[in-house]
Amino acid sequence: MVPRQTTLTASQKTPAQLIIACVVRQYGGTQYRTSVSLAPGNLICLGTHEDEQSANELLHLFWEAQGKGQIKTAEDITLFLDLHYAETCLVPRTEADMSIAA
Repeated sequence: MVPRQTTLTASQKTPAQLIIACVVRQYGGTQYRTSVSLAPGNLICLGTHEDEQSANELLHLFWEAQGKGQIKTAEDITLFLDLHYAETCLVPRTEADMSIAA
């Protein structure tokens, strides 16, 4: 018997299977944060940007990598960011960018 691979739609997935990713303009400021959540109760900041376009570009790159199966855990995100920041002229991540808020 050959196992079948099933793809679930968002409405069929449990909360633990949903990934939330967003760009948020910081309240009272001009910076934009690109953040993702791989599981309920945690948030990982991918980076802080001076403009919305570069924040959205990072979000798009995240979704591409996740769609290719390269991102499944928080450790995968660290590798993704290290590669991304090594290949771009973006401002290096700060300690606040690398924190995981529970």
